[in-house]
Amino acid sequence: MQQRLHVPVGILTVAYGASTAEAWVPREAVAADPQMKPMLDRFDALEEFYKTHPGATTAEAPPGPQTINGRSVRPGPMRDPVEDQHEPTVLFNGMLHPVIHYGIRGAIWYQGESIVGGKEGLTLYPHVMETMVSEWRKLWGEGAFPFYAVQLPALKNVSNNPLVREGQAQILSLPNSGLAVTIDVGDPDNVHPKNKAPVGERLALIALANVYGRKLEFAGPRYSSMKVEGHAIRILFTHVDGGLVAREGPLKWFQIAGADQQFVDAEATIKGNSVLVKSDKVSAPVAVRYAWANYPIGCNLFNAAGLAAAPFRTDAWDAMAEIAKEFSGK
Repeated sequence: MQQRLHVPVGILTVAYGASTAEAWVPREAVAADPQMKPMLDRFDALEEFYKTHPGATTAEAPPGPQTINGRSVRPGPMRDPVEDQHEPTVLFNGMLHPVIHYGIRGAIWYQGESIVGGKEGLTLYPHVMETMVSEWRKLWGEGAFPFYAVQLPALKNVSNNPLVREGQAQILSLPNSGLAVTIDVGDPDNVHPKNKAPVGERLALIALANVYGRKLEFAGPRYSSMKVEGHAIRILFTHVDGGLVAREGPLKWFQIAGADQQFVDAEATIKGNSVLVKSDKVSAPVAVRYAWANYPIGCNLFNAAGLAAAPFRTDAWDAMAEIAKEFSGK
């Protein structure tokens, strides 16, 4: 941005590793929200137990508010809940509230690996994010300032599963929001992938286009609609600046299914600004998925601007069962 705008750009970093979204929401908002208040009630009970039972162990403590992240508690001495970055409100109190008096132009958000609480947590996460963004905007008093999130990259871990990415994409339903897709820059075993430059570059493109009025493409292809054409399904996209591109060979990671909801690997071919998907194993297709995996290595649908397509599915079927075993091990 500095190179394009020729003015200084300041970044105020307020971050805490392994934090949860609910930790960054003000207490008043959590208490007033019927969906989130149960987390706060359990948090308060846990804190009261900690104060009244000095030296207690985690095995003796009541269950904590793990609706979203659902993490297991390690045995040993109990930790003060107000110092735990997984608990609701605690990071807002300690880290965000002190900087609200600073003027800002927008916010970027990179978080989500903690969403391993199963179906309940996945369902709640978009609501928590929407509440958090709305509360921040009210507290700063600068209107609906830009809020841009990073969609989780590929990783061989239950935390970076396609349902989490799908939940993160719902941030786009908010005004003045953006999503940087990073499905192509992940690492199989490193939750902090080393290829960081594309993340910053893609966030900058969103700001340059939507805040500073630069005429440029700022997002990769996004699923728009589908149409069944005989034994195939045609997928239409937005953000196809200059056309669709298959990098390094034929398109990969497209799957197709019939009414039996059994997805199989499919042949996918670019046709103008659309992709035609088919398989000899599915004679009457009804749904398509793309990059629907924790680590879809080699997913290669881009636009001519060099931006990766976001993972997507055309169905609304219950996809939780596919990763239930992974969640049960957390």
